[in-house]
This record gives sequence, C-alpha cells and structure tokens, in this order.
Amino acid sequence: MKTIFRTPAIALLASFACFGSTRAAEGVLTDDTNFSAGQFLKTTAATKGAMAVKGSTIGLVQFDVSNLPAGTAALNIQQATLHLFVNKAASSGSFGVRRVLDGWDEANSISAAPPTFVVGAEPQAISAPLADEYVVIDLTELVRAWVSGSVPNHGVALVANAGSKLKFNSKESSDGKPPRLEIELKQNVVRMFSKSGAGSPPGENVPSFLGEPAIVTITNSINQVHVTSTSVIGNGFVVNGKALATAIGFRPQGQKGTPSVSAQLVRSMPALDLAGITHSAVLENLAPGTYEICITGRTDDPSAFTALNFGSTTSVIVSE
Repeated sequence: MKTIFRTPAIALLASFACFGSTRAAEGVLTDDTNFSAGQFLKTTAATKGAMAVKGSTIGLVQFDVSNLPAGTAALNIQQATLHLFVNKAASSGSFGVRRVLDGWDEANSISAAPPTFVVGAEPQAISAPLADEYVVIDLTELVRAWVSGSVPNHGVALVANAGSKLKFNSKESSDGKPPRLEIELKQNVVRMFSKSGAGSPPGENVPSFLGEPAIVTITNSINQVHVTSTSVIGNGFVVNGKALATAIGFRPQGQKGTPSVSAQLVRSMPALDLAGITHSAVLENLAPGTYEICITGRTDDPSAFTALNFGSTTSVIVSE
C-alpha cells in the first residue's frame, strides 16, 4: 500500500494506549437493482424482491457508511463483510463482486444509464450455495477505501461467472433477509516512542539524521505515525544565511543509506549560538516492521556545519 505523507502542526498527546476491543456496526442498504445489456431492467429487484445474477444480467448493491460513529477512520475497520442470501440457484456456480465506478440511484434507474464497474483481476470467483443460504464476501479493503475517501462509494456489482444462474434477496424481499454490510470496528491501538541523543551534521544534497533516531515498531499496515522531532545545534552557530532543508526521515532498522523523508522545509539559518529546529509530520500506512525515525537535514554546503554539535529529541505516536 502506498505511503502517504502529511505535514500539519500537531500537538503531542499525553501517554496512553487503547487496546483491542471491537464493536459491531452495519452499513445502511440504500439501493439494489439489476441491469443487462447496458440498460436497467424494467422488472427490478424492487418488484421481484430478488436480484438476478446470470449471464449479462448484473446485480447492483449500494450501502451508506456515513452512519458509522463520528471519527471512524480506515484504520478502525477491523473487518467488513457483505452478506447475500441466495434466493434461488438454477445451478451451482460462482460470481464476482466488483467495485462500481459511477453514481446510480435505484429510484431513477429506469430512465438512466447503468454505471460502469471495475473489470479485470479485481473480482473474486465466489462459490454460491444452491439456495436458502447466505454467502459472505470480505469487503474490508474496499470499505476502508470508502471510509478514507480514497475511492468514491458507489456500491458493488454482482457479476456471474460462466454457467452460473443465481438470485439474491433484495431489500424488498419479504423474508427479512436483505443484503447486509456488517462492519467490525476496533479501537485504535496507540503506542508511544521517544529518543534523545547526539547526532551528526546534515548530508550533502541528501537527507541524513541530525540526531539519534527513535526505534518504532509498526504491526498493522493501516496506521498513522505522528512524529515531532527537534534538533538542537550548538557550539558557536555562525552559519548565517546558510540553507538547511529539514524533514522527518524514516528507514527500516539496520538499513544503511539515505532515509525516506516527508515533505521538506527549507530554512535560512540564523547566526545564533544555540538553535532549536522542530519538524512535525504524519506518516500514513507504513508497511509493518521496525523503523528508525528522526529529523533529517540536507544542505548544499556541509562544510558550514561540520564544526557544530548536533543532537535531537524525537517523540512518536503510532495509531493502528
């Protein structure tokens, strides 16, 4: 998953941790219908109480997830599953669930063009029972994307694989078994790390740590890492006007070479005997592992800084 950087000013939280508890929630079923050969069907899921999924006949289901508790983020989604009740199956078979790309509305479906949906490698081959049973599909990553806003929520399409003829209950079914989107929410696990120590001068045209990095462990691929790191520069600081680009840097523990960095801030350094430079950033969705994290510096004139004494204090809050 792609790593995202943001660089707001942040206030460090008091030391605390929240662990482990989960609670159930559901998306709100708003729309479901059918279309085939580029047209919505006149005999819809609303009139039949079921969605046909066979050949070129596609089922559409849409849920509203804005009802989740205020402040719910992608990292709070432990699991999300779509539950479909098999109303009828003329033959056993399988189908795919595909992300819908365009907006649509069941109420206006007869007069509108059907939406498009993702094609290719994304849909699964989900085996469906013959009838009168639920089939459960994991939509965790898609629901996380809906909640984060990285993709718009237009629901999913149900697409039959070759030879499959299925019907799933719609929200108008009379037996109380409509499609459901069950969402398991978890509280954030919050952990804190910090480190203070001596450091080194900035790198020549490449970022290097200005102090001793904090050692930070990431256990979940969905995460936010809030970092504030301050470098203290002493011993006759007289490089008036020299440019120093700072950023929050990170790299896997034990790895040599240039750290990856957040957005950089270029500063014109004053002539002071003691200067403190603070940089903050939020790193998102780092791959699980152990990292070295600290403020970094980069300059095109390292000779101006070699006689100085560098050190740093780094505080890190990991929310998973």
